[in-house]
Amino acid sequence: MAIPNLTPSTFTLHTTINNRNFKTVIEDTTVALASQGFGVLNTIDIQATMKAKLDKAERPYVILGACHPQIAHQALSFLPSIGALLPCNVVISENDDQSISVSIIDPMSLFSILDTPEMDQVAGGVQQKLQSVLDTLQS
Repeated sequence: MAIPNLTPSTFTLHTTINNRNFKTVIEDTTVALASQGFGVLNTIDIQATMKAKLDKAERPYVILGACHPQIAHQALSFLPSIGALLPCNVVISENDDQSISVSIIDPMSLFSILDTPEMDQVAGGVQQKLQSVLDTLQS
């Protein structure tokens, strides 16, 4: 069973990009994240991992672990266990039609499991920054 096209979900912010190649979208996403104060802590190449570990040929699919140090420090200072929900995952995948989908975990959806109003404000700020990343990719 192959990994299907990446589509919008209730727990992600999502966009689809046409007329750019996969590698360019990864680079553009990294730059857009940096413009909002995020760094990429790690990159997981799912396509390469599935080939190496399972000998499965999959579509190009990468997960970037993005972190905004100031906001992460603020959140960790308030609730140390929030580290289990960090970093923000950004998924970039090539679709069957050669378009590229970018999905980012929606912090409002993710942090809703905490039921702490103090973290809602933090999540809202992060959500705005991540939505700006997607808006930049569309321009």
